[in-house]
Amino acid sequence: FLWQPVFFGLGCLLYFNLPREPLVWAFPAAGAICPLLAWRISSARHVRASLILIALVAFGASAAQWRTARVDTTMLSRSMITDLQGTVTNAEHRADGRVRYTIRVSPEDSGIRNRAARDFDGLMRVTARKGGPQISVGERIAGKVKVDAPSGPAYPGGYSFAFQSWFNGIGASGFFLGKPRRGDRVEITGVAFWIASLRANMSALIRQALPGRNGGVAAALIVGDRSGIDEETAEALRRSGLAHILAISGLHMALVAATVISGLRMLLALFPAVVLAYPVRKWASGGGLFAATFYLILSSANVSTQRAYIMVAIMLIAVIFDRRALTMRNVAIAAFAVLVLTPEAILMPGFQMSFAA
Repeated sequence: FLWQPVFFGLGCLLYFNLPREPLVWAFPAAGAICPLLAWRISSARHVRASLILIALVAFGASAAQWRTARVDTTMLSRSMITDLQGTVTNAEHRADGRVRYTIRVSPEDSGIRNRAARDFDGLMRVTARKGGPQISVGERIAGKVKVDAPSGPAYPGGYSFAFQSWFNGIGASGFFLGKPRRGDRVEITGVAFWIASLRANMSALIRQALPGRNGGVAAALIVGDRSGIDEETAEALRRSGLAHILAISGLHMALVAATVISGLRMLLALFPAVVLAYPVRKWASGGGLFAATFYLILSSANVSTQRAYIMVAIMLIAVIFDRRALTMRNVAIAAFAVLVLTPEAILMPGFQMSFAA
């Protein structure tokens, strides 16, 4: 069982390293044929095991191929200067006063239609200089921008912003040439808008209560917004070997769940009749699971957070159902879940530090 996500991940790696796009049916067909052959071969266990592992590789490649086709992000083809308007879906306030907006643009909103990208419809990430209006999530924004397609790797095998942007749905990035203008506020619809607005509001409240670098670090730890950390603080954390603390992962998830579970158990312990008659340990575990789920949503759910949440959730569900939770199996289940949902994570540092390390 522990080797299954390893071979599934190898399939994801195989797809992303192919020189050209394979036939749509090739990997699914291989994944279906190998288990049938393994079922028909009843005498040689090692042959059956090999066929099952090959099937896992094929299923991993199929998952990566399907995910790539499903995302289908519209990417800008060349640099351009244009008038732009759209709806803000996220706003990251930098320590130096700049704001990086993620803007949803429709073909009717942008000046890009029938130019570099026909009928551009998707997300752009555009940075505004210090001193402009503070435009919130859900509001309309407009202004003259210089945008380009996300850049590829600086050297062969290096980190590719274009690869990550494709799977994040971001087709262009750039900056405002002047101060952006605020448009009419639109009604926020959808869960994603609501979560982004909640994160932005909480980050703003944290920085208001804790001005300066303390607020930037607190916002990073609570809502996963690291945009407010100045370069001096970031460099100090890197040199001291503590930069990984800013990435919400097992430590943070365990602290949240353990705090809620301990608090609920102490609270229920004040009522002896309840403690003696009901399974308060299971109730507290359920409360911890709810708190961990809310924290996952609030912290933007990156790969390390997903891994930590899945492992914590498995252990708490095991407590609720009076079962044992084995650590290495939790790691394997978490790796499988992350790769099935986001096969591209296999190439990301967060996944490699969470699982491969």
